[in-house]
Amino acid sequence: MEGFHREVKAADLGSFSPPTAFHRARLHLLGYLFLSHFLLCLVLRDRGHENNCIPVLRELKKAVRVKFLRFWFDNKKKQKKKIRLVRKKENTKNPQSQW
Repeated sequence: MEGFHREVKAADLGSFSPPTAFHRARLHLLGYLFLSHFLLCLVLRDRGHENNCIPVLRELKKAVRVKFLRFWFDNKKKQKKKIRLVRKKENTKNPQSQW
């Protein structure tokens, strides 16, 4: 039983990785969403539209989700292009090493 706990602890410690660009972008967008919703609710409450906060939040979530997905897919396309360029360079250097 004791050995099992040691293995789990070692695996948990080794699985930590620093945040990637993807995670940083997600955090920035979530922070932007929270701040913009908070400010819009303040403005709407000042004008007497307290019930409109929830629909505004829904629209903001949709907008941020679309922006985030576009950012993510653009990064994926850039990564694929880089991989293709590297493979082309390797194939031109060593044409016999293809297979």
